[in-house]
Amino acid sequence: MLHVQTLNIIDAFPNIDLKNDMGEAWNLINWTKCRYHVDRIQKSIAKSIECGNFKKAEKLRKVLYASKAGKLIAVRKVTQDNRGKSTSGIDGVKNVKPAQRIAMAERVRVNPKWKPVRQVEIPKKNGKMRTLGIPTMYDRACQALMKIGLEPCYEANAENNSYGYRPCRSAHDAIEQIFLAIKNSKDKWILEGDLKGFFDNIKTNAIIDNVIIGQDQELKHSIIKLVQSGALNVKHEAIETNKGTPQGGVISPLLANIAFMGLEKMIDEWDWKNRKRTKRKTKRDKQVQVVVYADDFVVIAKEKWIIEELKQVISKWVMDKMGVELSPEKTKNNQY
Repeated sequence: MLHVQTLNIIDAFPNIDLKNDMGEAWNLINWTKCRYHVDRIQKSIAKSIECGNFKKAEKLRKVLYASKAGKLIAVRKVTQDNRGKSTSGIDGVKNVKPAQRIAMAERVRVNPKWKPVRQVEIPKKNGKMRTLGIPTMYDRACQALMKIGLEPCYEANAENNSYGYRPCRSAHDAIEQIFLAIKNSKDKWILEGDLKGFFDNIKTNAIIDNVIIGQDQELKHSIIKLVQSGALNVKHEAIETNKGTPQGGVISPLLANIAFMGLEKMIDEWDWKNRKRTKRKTKRDKQVQVVVYADDFVVIAKEKWIIEELKQVISKWVMDKMGVELSPEKTKNNQY
């Protein structure tokens, strides 16, 4: 039994005639009540994952996806809070008005018929161009709803030293962790790694075949269809897609994090197997540390041979698991 009471859309703004005054209704929504309802279910999802009760987590996730509070929060995120609210997808919709937000909240779901993303190019610091895929506003709301249910599942399983695109974590935290790892030793070898075309080349199975998604077939189907939804490039030409998750999508960073899970565990296991070579006797004497931020990572070790071997091990691991390779230009060994 699930003892979770769903919040009806009327409960968010009582005493309002939705049919005649939908614009005013949006401005009178009780957002505190909506957030409390969503936070409560998210905490229950995370606790279920921590206890290994994946079936209950899946049921709670579906309760959250069906709740009006979750839908309202998702719509507000993409139409009001995000900086991209003034950027349109292929349908040209942007700057959604309050009355339209109410209507969108009634329709949003986690398994829609995804539309192709609109590709735009923005300049990078090195002079090259980065391609972003901009979904329609409705698809962004559907992705935001999906993220609300998936994020607590990921956070309950996330590795300690992963910092990219996570609540209450930032690039500054990753930098601090690297500083703490190298400050007390004169000799440290560092592998600075970067994944080439990470977001564009992630294998779909790396996202859906893990404990985060579990056996939720509807969610798996929705993610597969999202990956295969295609794109329209700057010349308005249709492009088929069968892998990756477009930069610019609301849920893309989370899906990328889910796919990249396991690097720290893999390195720890490798470290443990190679203890005899360094004559270490205790498990606490950890000679390899890793810090991950999105598709960038840093491996810190005491000896050069460890870095050199791990570079080969990681290269094989990311190719086998995600179908991506290390960037030759950005992956470097350094001594500090």
